[in-house]
Amino acid sequence: MIHVEGDWYISVDQYSYTLMKRTGTNKKGEPTYDNLRYFRSLREAVLGYVRISASDLLSRDEMALSEALRRLQAHFSRIDELLRGATNGND
Repeated sequence: MIHVEGDWYISVDQYSYTLMKRTGTNKKGEPTYDNLRYFRSLREAVLGYVRISASDLLSRDEMALSEALRRLQAHFSRIDELLRGATNGND
């Protein structure tokens, strides 16, 4: 499993990549996840994360357009830093 950031993960098997969001823990103390979408490649899963996490970010609160744009800009900047770190061999 690939930890993207925060509660976001990508599960990998021989057939697909699954974008998941951690939802909590079960009675045994094991993490639980929502399977959000399946993808054929890691690239598609990462792009799906960008799109779905942005929607998730904006759906939390009512806000003005200027605030939504500010939050998206900060979100995309964080993703850009994450991807730069991944291409430089850093976690």
